[in-house]
Amino acid sequence: MDVNPYQSPCSTDLANGSLPSGEAPPSDQRRYGSAIMWAAVQQAVVLVFAALILDGGLTLRFCVAAAILSWICVLVVMIRHPKEPTWLDLGIVKYGFWFAVALILVAGWLLVSWGRILL
Repeated sequence: MDVNPYQSPCSTDLANGSLPSGEAPPSDQRRYGSAIMWAAVQQAVVLVFAALILDGGLTLRFCVAAAILSWICVLVVMIRHPKEPTWLDLGIVKYGFWFAVALILVAGWLLVSWGRILL
């Protein structure tokens, strides 16, 4: 078998769907797996630092709520596209925690503000 020097070593052979080295391309589950690992590491680091803040646990409660919300979103994404995740699905899995943190903080601020108005 001749190796084409102009062919990228990362490109797949369209005829049989394998890499030039004969290996199968990475499965979609591994793509979800790496995204889930990235999200878990991010959340673990943030939760540890949130637990160290001496504010009576308020920051930790916000971060735990955001973590729960983000994992619910991950489950919904994985149920919707179990075999073929899009780049948006992988982005939601990897970085959805930060969106959830922002959403929880804004919702908490609004509830506190509206509570002051209503009292």
